[in-house]
This record gives sequence, C-alpha cells and structure tokens, in this order.
Amino acid sequence: MSTKQPPAVYHLRVKLKFDKRTYRDILIRDDQTFEKLHDIIYSAFDRYDEHLYSFIIKTPHLPVNSEEKEFTALMNSLGFRTPKRQTPSIRISSPQCNLYDENHYDASISRLKKFKLKAKQKFEYLFDFGDEWWHEIEVKGVVPFEADTKYPRIIKVNGDSPDQYSDYDED
Repeated sequence: MSTKQPPAVYHLRVKLKFDKRTYRDILIRDDQTFEKLHDIIYSAFDRYDEHLYSFIIKTPHLPVNSEEKEFTALMNSLGFRTPKRQTPSIRISSPQCNLYDENHYDASISRLKKFKLKAKQKFEYLFDFGDEWWHEIEVKGVVPFEADTKYPRIIKVNGDSPDQYSDYDED
C-alpha cells in the first residue's frame, strides 16, 4: 500500500525590482502551475488590467547546443574571439504567447515542481511586456503542507502597491 506524499510548499518573496522594499510573501504548492503563481502575484500587487507575462529562470546547467559549439569553433579557427556565453534561461509564459520550444514553456500547464526550485534561488517575473513591471522572486524555503489551507496564498505584504498605470493622465 503506497501513501501519497503531500506536495512541497514554497515560500516565495516577490519584490518589485525598482523598489525591493515593496514585496509580497506567498505560499504556493509545487504541484500548482506558474499561471497560478501569476494569478496570486497579480492579486497581491492590486493589478486590474491583464497583460502577458513571463517567468525567467536562469539555468546554468543547460548544455550548450551543437550549433553553438560549431559556431564558436568556426569563429575561433578564423581568429575571432567569441563573446562569453551568457547564462541560458528558460521562460514560462502566458498561454497566449504561443512561442513554446525546449526552453520556453506554457505557464498554464507548467508546474513549479518541474523546475526543482531551491532555497535562496532567485528568478524573474515580467508582467506587461509594454510597461515592463519587473519583479525578483526569491525562494525563501519550503514549509510544511497544511491540508486545510488554501494555496496559493499571500502571507505577508510590505509596502503599498504602485498604481498599474501611474503615468496615465486622464484628459
């Protein structure tokens, strides 16, 4: 008889990149999707107009692809120095983005546990590709699952949410 393991619960701190004193602490289960994470961040920062979004996770463990290796070898053989390789990343974006490949995932079906987040790990969240609301998300740790608790949920609010359209001038 097998007993099902309860989901892990991530404690995340979501900060505004331009004002790291304004943040929200959120609890979310590892079996929930990035779309659920977006929804709770959207609510936590009092947003009222939906836009596309994307989570960006740097993944230094991603292998260099064969085309990149061939290009670097060719450039080096011709005496050119190739720029230092940037840390690759994966993107998990709004379902409406439709740009999915091996490093770009649909947030509505991508669960947090797939990406094996670790304590102190940081990643980014971009809301609204036009106004570019950048956030830094830090994994504060993993906390015990509580069966009678609703997830995701906001557990701490620090600082006032800026208006989504602060530069908007009503005429």
